[in-house]
Amino acid sequence: HGCGSIDNAAMTESLGAFPNNKGNVVGALKGYYGLATASITVVYNAVFTPDQEDFLIFLGAYAAISGLLLVPVIWRCRAPVHEPAAMINRKFRIIAIVLVCFMLYILIVNTEKNDISKGL
Repeated sequence: HGCGSIDNAAMTESLGAFPNNKGNVVGALKGYYGLATASITVVYNAVFTPDQEDFLIFLGAYAAISGLLLVPVIWRCRAPVHEPAAMINRKFRIIAIVLVCFMLYILIVNTEKNDISKGL
């Protein structure tokens, strides 16, 4: 998982949309980008272990479907955001809280799976 050109495109579009909040944009995107790898690992462990061929097919289909669905949405939403700074900061705080909750969830799921595996 992870493609530099996709990361570059997302970063370029997002920085253009939030020119006054570049640090928040980079932090949120990099956080979700990193946690995406963790969530795909959980999917692999839960559904595909040890079948790597089906997992690779899943990754290809997942990337294609995500691209087909999300590229038009991103294209339509292109423009600098014109909202009050307080509203934008509040939204970025919510994103940060969601990132922390998601990270804790992934950590708990992976810890429980390792504990279960050691018991067998």
